[in-house]
Amino acid sequence: LGYKIGMLKLQQLRRDAEAAFGDKFNIREFHDRLLRIQSSALPVIEQEMRGWIDGAGGKR
Repeated sequence: LGYKIGMLKLQQLRRDAEAAFGDKFNIREFHDRLLRIQSSALPVIEQEMRGWIDGAGGKR
């Protein structure tokens, strides 16, 4: 169950990043940022990724 919840959360983060970055979305950068977090705690991963996604607002 935990793996499924994590998978769903990461899929949502990817969709949110794609929407925020639009044509500038780069799947490689998404994965690089995700791997740099180095934490298996889902709330920490989500917080870090949301910060990156929210910063995309002015970069479109």
